[in-house]
Amino acid sequence: MIKVTVINGSPRKKWNTATMLKNFIEGASSTGKDIKTNFFHLYDYKYQGCISCFACHRKGSTYGKCIVRDDITDLLEMVSHADIVVFGSPIYFHEITAQLRGFLERLIYQYLSFDAEHEGNLAPKSLQTAFIYTMNVTKDIMEKGNYPVILNEIERYVWNVFGQQPERLCAYNTYQYTDYNKYVATYWDENEKSEYRRTQFPLDCKAAFDLGVTMIQRIAKIE
Repeated sequence: MIKVTVINGSPRKKWNTATMLKNFIEGASSTGKDIKTNFFHLYDYKYQGCISCFACHRKGSTYGKCIVRDDITDLLEMVSHADIVVFGSPIYFHEITAQLRGFLERLIYQYLSFDAEHEGNLAPKSLQTAFIYTMNVTKDIMEKGNYPVILNEIERYVWNVFGQQPERLCAYNTYQYTDYNKYVATYWDENEKSEYRRTQFPLDCKAAFDLGVTMIQRIAKIE
């Protein structure tokens, strides 16, 4: 059985990011392989990021383990033993959401080894990961705004800990409001945004679907 864990770092459960993640799951399921999928909305959980207690680096039984007990304790363990983990987030101020950032702090830091003689890290296994990002800006603005460099940083830590370079999929110029007339948002032309969503977002969802297929097939070949 291939274990797939999908983490929604968006506060919305039925909008752009969640839709992309659900298309990923549909793609993975379409392969006909034996798959167990778990989908989690981080905003449903009460937790905080790393509190710098350093228990995970202390000699003894807590080494390599986050000892904080809260709503994500079991989820951190589940993610660590999955075969595929997909993180989804809208982009806020050039970055992933605070909820996803806090989750990743807890997930990653416990496995970072500062032992000069220790090869690799403390993660229980190597696993495939992917980041699916949705953002209000265009691809051109994203690249000129140095978003890729910023996003590379957290992806690099995930790569270091879990041993495989994360996949990255972006949906640009996403529809931010369901009704632009209700908001002070004249910076954007609603008709242009609506048309872009009508023509492009289905392609973005198809790309997420295809990524699900690709990542499952990659594991199937190894098995």
